Amino acid sequence: MIGFPFGSSTLMTYYRADIMEQYGFPAEPEEFARFMEVPENWLAVARALKKDGRYLAQWATEIIALYDSTQGVFDENVDFLRNNETYLKAIQFVKQINEEGLVSLTDVWTESGAQMVRDGNLAMLHLGTWGADQIKLWAPDTAGLWRATRLPFNLYGWANSASFMIPSASDQKDWAWEFVKYVSTEWTMKGLSNTVPAYIPARANEQKLAETDEFFGGQQMYALQLQLTKKMKEHKLTPLNQRAKALWSQTINMGIERKKAPETIVQDAELAIRTEMGKEIDILKSLLPKE
Repeated sequence: MIGFPFGSSTLMTYYRADIMEQYGFPAEPEEFARFMEVPENWLAVARALKKDGRYLAQWATEIIALYDSTQGVFDENVDFLRNNETYLKAIQFVKQINEEGLVSLTDVWTESGAQMVRDGNLAMLHLGTWGADQIKLWAPDTAGLWRATRLPFNLYGWANSASFMIPSASDQKDWAWEFVKYVSTEWTMKGLSNTVPAYIPARANEQKLAETDEFFGGQQMYALQLQLTKKMKEHKLTPLNQRAKALWSQTINMGIERKKAPETIVQDAELAIRTEMGKEIDILKSLLPKE
C-alpha cells in the first residue's frame, strides 16, 4: 500500500509550570527541557512531587514508550533494533522508577485519571500535537498553568501521522487523486490544527507560526510543534510492527514486575518476537532487494 502523507504529530511534553516553580525546579519550557535531559533530574522532580501525592508519569513503562517513539521495532533489513545500550539503560532506569513507586498507576483516559490532571496530581503528560486540546477538555480551569516542551532525556519522538490512500477497488480513482492533491497541498496552505502539514511549503504559514495559546501561557504552540517535527524521525513501519510492539510491551512489563536484569528482559523480548513471528519475518526478509 502507498499512502500520500497529509500531516504528522511529534510527541511532546505537557507539564504544570506552576507546580515545577512551586517545588523549586525550572519552569520555563526550554530551561525545563534541558534540566530534564538528565535522568537524575527527572528522578529528583518525581521524588519531590511524590511526597505530596503528585506524579510525573502514569506507569513506569511510559518512559520506555518515549524511547519506542524514536525508532521502530525492526530496521530496514527486518532485524530487531532494540537490543542496544540505550535500551538497557532505559530499562534499568524504569526499574528504579517502578521500585520507588514514582508513578500514579492511574490511566489518564479514565475519569479518575482525568481528575488527577484537573487536581494537579498528574503534573506531566506525553501526548502528540493534539494533546493541547485534550488537556483543555480535561482541565479547563487550569488555563495558564500549563506549558509544552520537548521530551525528557533529549529524545525526539513520533506520535502519529495521517495519510490518504486510494483503494484498489475504487472506480473513481481520478477524482480521488484530485481530492488528495488538493487537500494535501493547496488546502493545507491555509493552516491545520493539531498537526504539522506534510507538505513542506505549507509549514511556513506565518499566521500559524505567530499564533499564541493563552492556555499554555502565551506559547507559540505551532512554532514549537514544527521545531520538534523537524528533529523527530518517522521510522518505517512493516506489517509486523503492531504485533511486535505488543509482544515487546508485554515482555518489558513482565520483566520489570519480576525484577529481571535489563539484558534478560531485552533478550526475552527478542526471543518472543522471533518465536511467534519468525515465519513472517523470514518472508519479509526474502522480499528484500538483493545487493
